[in-house]
Amino acid sequence: MAVSIAFDVCSLLIAVSVLSVNIHRKSFDLLQNKVFTGLSLTVIISSAARIVSDFALASPEAFSVGYMRIWSYIALLAECTMFFMFAAYCLSVYDISIFGPQLKNKAVMFAPAAAEMMFLVVAYANDLIFRFNSSSDRVSEAVGTAVMIAFSLYFVIYGIVNCLLFKKTTENKVICSLFTFALLAEIGYVSEFLSPDILSPNLFTAFGLLFIQLLTNRAEDYIDAVTEIPNDRAFRRFFEVNLKTAQYSSVYIIYVENSRLLNLTIGHDKVNEILKKIGLYFEEITDKNVFYIDNGTYAIFPRLTPSSKDIFFGSVNRRFGMPWDVDGADFLISIKILEVKIPRDADSCDKIYAYADYLKSEKITSGQLQYASHAELKDNSRTLIVENCIKKAIENDGFCMYYQPIYSVKDKKIVSAEALIRLIDPEYGLISPAEFIPIAERNGSIIQIGKCVLKMVFDFMKRHNIETMGLDYIEVNLSVIQCMQKNLADIIMSLAVDNNVNSKNINLEITETAAAERPVMLMHNMQMLVDHEYTFSLDDFGTGYSNISSMVDMPLMIIKFDKSIIDRATETEEGKILIESLAAMVKKMGKKIVAEGIETKEQLDEMEKLGIDYIQGYYFSRPLPENEFIEYVEKFNDLPAAQVVS
Repeated sequence: MAVSIAFDVCSLLIAVSVLSVNIHRKSFDLLQNKVFTGLSLTVIISSAARIVSDFALASPEAFSVGYMRIWSYIALLAECTMFFMFAAYCLSVYDISIFGPQLKNKAVMFAPAAAEMMFLVVAYANDLIFRFNSSSDRVSEAVGTAVMIAFSLYFVIYGIVNCLLFKKTTENKVICSLFTFALLAEIGYVSEFLSPDILSPNLFTAFGLLFIQLLTNRAEDYIDAVTEIPNDRAFRRFFEVNLKTAQYSSVYIIYVENSRLLNLTIGHDKVNEILKKIGLYFEEITDKNVFYIDNGTYAIFPRLTPSSKDIFFGSVNRRFGMPWDVDGADFLISIKILEVKIPRDADSCDKIYAYADYLKSEKITSGQLQYASHAELKDNSRTLIVENCIKKAIENDGFCMYYQPIYSVKDKKIVSAEALIRLIDPEYGLISPAEFIPIAERNGSIIQIGKCVLKMVFDFMKRHNIETMGLDYIEVNLSVIQCMQKNLADIIMSLAVDNNVNSKNINLEITETAAAERPVMLMHNMQMLVDHEYTFSLDDFGTGYSNISSMVDMPLMIIKFDKSIIDRATETEEGKILIESLAAMVKKMGKKIVAEGIETKEQLDEMEKLGIDYIQGYYFSRPLPENEFIEYVEKFNDLPAAQVVS
């Protein structure tokens, strides 16, 4: 009995810890988290009731049989509810509510639950599940226990079957966690039947609960860091489920038209505040089925009838005709709206993103509801082709690295290079990074591509001693999504150790967009890497997204001036004044400058006058394959061929 109590106390502590974490995350707006809270509570109630019951059983002289029976049945009732909640949770993972219209046949959930409750009432009156002998010991009854196990199996199987129905939209870790919970819960239930004096089923279910919490119930995976509403990953999941359930016949794509202009004028932080307020506004006027799917782009699923549609969008247009307040300042926002019929206009998420791109074109008028049926989209088959090429390249090491030399104005030689990934498919030839990188970011394969880049660059440095080539470092680009990885620093350092690469020979290039998406996580990774002597550069400075605070707050060694401001410097007097001011400011901060996109002697001379440290661009060289790059550096730096090979 003491062992059983210890098991129940352990399960109670685990379940309370899981619930506490869930509450701390403050993510109850997600249906998945609400149901998970209910599932956690059933384990807590069952464990607590079993503890009380077990103490009573351990001291029969102090407690009546009626008292023992009540607490035992409370525990049993909570366990029965737990399996029902598990099935509900499996549905909620796909945003399907057991009370909502998506679950059209509610009898499959509620009829067995009602039958089980009726059986519990009868069992309580007739000792069909357990009874107490003359010594006040609890004795399981085989028939009644078998019936309860059958009910539990029904809900477990129902939940798992629904997971398999939507397997296409589910990550493997999610299915794994749900299967694990179901298996552990059933093992615990059956084990208690076989050995009631030793095991507690709640200990198994508590561990299953913990497994779900760690792998599945992570609201941050589905919430956009800027707007704090569901992100594109959550949208993909919701859209795919809606294709099967047909709950919503339309999705409305809304694009904040002047978000980029506002970035130029008021800065990233204030724009993020506006985007957050817009997201909250749409949540207030819909069923909270609002998603932030792209830069300045939302997807909403309101319930509208033909008669209410005009009223709804009239209200939206009136709201956007008024200013949005941020820190006491008012800003007018213009939007474009596109209605997409499902599945007539779109039967896949990729088609939705194609419409989102179309919405950003000048063909669409601000403020007026447009229709996808009138859209002139490019053939979506190209996206599918590129996705397939990416998949093949990841599986078969089909990517390759090109290296663009970086010239030192002071040393008059090539001192570094930027590593640039290329996808050359055997069937479709060269696919531009400008085409495949955005697609990879959308479908999530950018993480695997990022690892491929690191492995290929480190392998190159393992085979060639770049210092004998006169190079200080190789620059590696980090995607926005990579910068959000908690273990980014560990991945980079581990690969460097495996390939015997000196951290001083690696410079990591980030964009200011990456800093804005999840600055705390990025700063954590940057600091860990800087502590191990890695250096960082900030790319695309001057494009409108860059923020002075990024240079102040981050441990950056190099600032890369974008080609756009370089071009303006040689075209207009205002552009020249701008770049002179920027260069002076960066220099005073003690940072180095790389001028990107240098293509002419005139641009080179102008950069040298400004005291720019490094030059990168076609004036010196285009990005080169590995062997051509080595030959180029050897010739430019006047090195003997044998010196550049390790």
